[in-house]
Amino acid sequence: MAKRRKNPPLSVKRVPNSRAHVKITQREDGRYRIRWVDSAGHSGEKTRRSLHDAEAELDTIWHRLANGHVANDPASFATLGAAAMARTHPHWATWGDASYTNVEGVWRNIIAPLIGGMPANELDQSDLITVFEWLQHHGYQQSTFSKVRNVLNHVCAQGTAAGIWATHKNPMLNLPAGVTKSRTGGSDDPSFDLDKTPTSSEVARWIAAAWETDPRIGFIVTLAARCGLRFSEIVHLTPEHFDWAEGNNISQLSISRAKTRAGIRPVPIGPKTEALIKPLVEGTKPGAFICATRHGNPLARSNAQAPLKRARTIAQIPDSRGSVHYLRHYFAWDLISNKRAPIPDVSRVLGHANPQVTLSIYATANQAEAFRSVARYAE
Repeated sequence: MAKRRKNPPLSVKRVPNSRAHVKITQREDGRYRIRWVDSAGHSGEKTRRSLHDAEAELDTIWHRLANGHVANDPASFATLGAAAMARTHPHWATWGDASYTNVEGVWRNIIAPLIGGMPANELDQSDLITVFEWLQHHGYQQSTFSKVRNVLNHVCAQGTAAGIWATHKNPMLNLPAGVTKSRTGGSDDPSFDLDKTPTSSEVARWIAAAWETDPRIGFIVTLAARCGLRFSEIVHLTPEHFDWAEGNNISQLSISRAKTRAGIRPVPIGPKTEALIKPLVEGTKPGAFICATRHGNPLARSNAQAPLKRARTIAQIPDSRGSVHYLRHYFAWDLISNKRAPIPDVSRVLGHANPQVTLSIYATANQAEAFRSVARYAE
């Protein structure tokens, strides 16, 4: 394989009597990359759209390097992140080792090399956008975008708590949603597609097969399909989240950990679902996660993939229709399109911040159904 030729730098500045330097090169997409190495050997990079902006950024970085700035400076973003990403930080107390190693690797291999050398109090939203542009340029999937966003949220929250920024100056605040979305069609794309949504008979078979495979998997599949819960919401449930009603009242569960404020909500539990999940819930120790690993941590999505696939195979459901998130889509589509439940009510139960999100699912489903209906009469 031929060795890839590196683009010659357009401009270079070196700090006298030091190995610190900063240079500009042009990327394949036409943007300009500013790379630097400080006197301690730490490197970093930023990108700008125009050569003029890149040269201005080069001068700013060179000035910092010439004044002795290094990436392990107590005020650097790398130092802030190292403290926030430490295994002993309370934020990671309930995380399993594999899940923590995954996000810590995102910090160490992606975020820190790109912007870790910057002074934390000088970091702004454009610098964070640079990280996501780098991910986009290198073709990363949505799962990586989500991990980077979550890590940056955590690190920047620690910076706000430490007084580095005022709350309204947090660089992650009001970051445009489109910036953090991969345009490569990643596996975590939540868009609705009726052809990928399991049918009622497939859901019934999958629920039965999942309980036979592993009660934790049965619990996940049942609550996703019959209560519309997300995977992350399900695996963080404990017995205290359930309220078993007596008489004519209906049982419910409470979501206390969710993606948005709207996600913190009560969710009704029907009698069939209650009969399936109640023995497992009551057999779990108070305060313990119902879907837990042997170490007591919430079951990671990666650890659930193999038993979920095994249950799909038993139920004879193709992989293209076997996503847990599409069980949630099935729940919404079934309520709106088949049972004619009011959209605002369904939106609240799903934990959507805006009923328009739910309405988009409804519109897509009806458009697909209308096409299929008319197609039967086409000549």
